[in-house]
Amino acid sequence: MRIKHLLCLVLVLGMCCSGCDWGFSLDNLAKKNGGSEQKDSPASSASVESDWVFKVDQTMKYHAHDTDYIMTLKINAVKELGTEALGRYNGTIYYKLEHVLPPEDATGYNYSECPEQAITFELVPYNQKEYDAFGQKVKSGALAPLGNLESMCLQKQILNGRWKYHIAGEAGAIDKDVANSVKMDLRIGVAGGIVMVDVIMPGDSVPGFQGAIVPRPIKK
Repeated sequence: MRIKHLLCLVLVLGMCCSGCDWGFSLDNLAKKNGGSEQKDSPASSASVESDWVFKVDQTMKYHAHDTDYIMTLKINAVKELGTEALGRYNGTIYYKLEHVLPPEDATGYNYSECPEQAITFELVPYNQKEYDAFGQKVKSGALAPLGNLESMCLQKQILNGRWKYHIAGEAGAIDKDVANSVKMDLRIGVAGGIVMVDVIMPGDSVPGFQGAIVPRPIKK
């Protein structure tokens, strides 16, 4: 019966649940992403020509469907030249969603992983109607407040990777290693250089990955 239960959980891997206790805060985000400990600080505009570095790197653990999950999202991208954060960014994206198995399955694993791959996106001026409509699956109140959003990106993304699991049972181990594609919508909101990314999946959504945009002045 335990194997059947775990196989049912395998079917929901890659789907995320809203209405969970995400437990994050924007406290010290600027410090973590280039603030007081470095000379660079998050910003949406600069007085001189700069390259703009967009960075999100966060792992979030959450509980859904009576199961614990761990999702990791990393986006590293750069917009070359300009005095504002708006514009086209080129870089890489990495994604992993892991189902946390119970202690008795400590040697097992069950996860979907998409290694670093190219991503291009564009930050445009914030439009509340479009932003809200794109994220209609995100439950009200799920996002930490950023204040007045200045820019956004509403991006449909397909990532290629592998789905792997190994579950031991009385009748022997069950193994799987197959190629898979992960479809997601990325809803990015920016205020004062602080970034919030919602990962919206076909079945549900995971709001609130944190990051920052940092201008790097061009040395002449």
